[in-house]
Amino acid sequence: DGIPFAVRDQANRVLLDRYREELTAQREALRDPDNWDLDTAERLGVVEGKLAGLDAITRVLAEDPTRSLLLLDVTGAHQLKAAVAVGDVDTAAHVAVFTPGFTTTVAGNLEDHVVSMEELIARARAQSRSHGDGGTVAAVAWLGYEAPQWEDWKDPTGRFVTSDDLAREGGRDLADFLQGVDAARDFRHPRLTALGHSYGSTTTGFALREQTGLDAAVVFGSPGLAARSLEGLDVPHG
Repeated sequence: DGIPFAVRDQANRVLLDRYREELTAQREALRDPDNWDLDTAERLGVVEGKLAGLDAITRVLAEDPTRSLLLLDVTGAHQLKAAVAVGDVDTAAHVAVFTPGFTTTVAGNLEDHVVSMEELIARARAQSRSHGDGGTVAAVAWLGYEAPQWEDWKDPTGRFVTSDDLAREGGRDLADFLQGVDAARDFRHPRLTALGHSYGSTTTGFALREQTGLDAAVVFGSPGLAARSLEGLDVPHG
């Protein structure tokens, strides 16, 4: 977090093939019938989900070469993490970072969220031309945390949607990412907006406890921001 996003995109694209090779090797090892048990089956499901996520990222980038891969992390215990930008985050006057919620995965949802960010940008550009500064706009679909899933209800470590553990952990990573948007810009900082939906709004709420450089935050379908009042959030007045 904090280095230019064009550089992050280049590095993450190199890692795509490397991670695919590593995960494919893990999958083949887990398929060995001599080592098969219920734990192996669960681990195999995680690896296959991550490989499906890499495939989704590859499709998203192939559909439009101007999209950029700002985050790629295969180290999660259960899910692949990724963030894809539409527009130039290094230069845009306005930047939005969207965090989705419950049941979100890279494999299942990244493509739809990237399309939604493109639609958001189109509307924002029109509004900016008509009523604002006419500045450029970029948006990020940030799937940089392990969102809770339906099957997590049986997880004894508190991963289900009724716990805020994953939101708390994801909020720290989201705060670092948001800080990096400003840190990567030498002079003109963008007007930076955080968008959070569902459980992702709680994740955003934890990020808002930190000094993120945000100018605005929007939450929708929100179960709560993990704060009792605005005084618990580091947001600009108004």
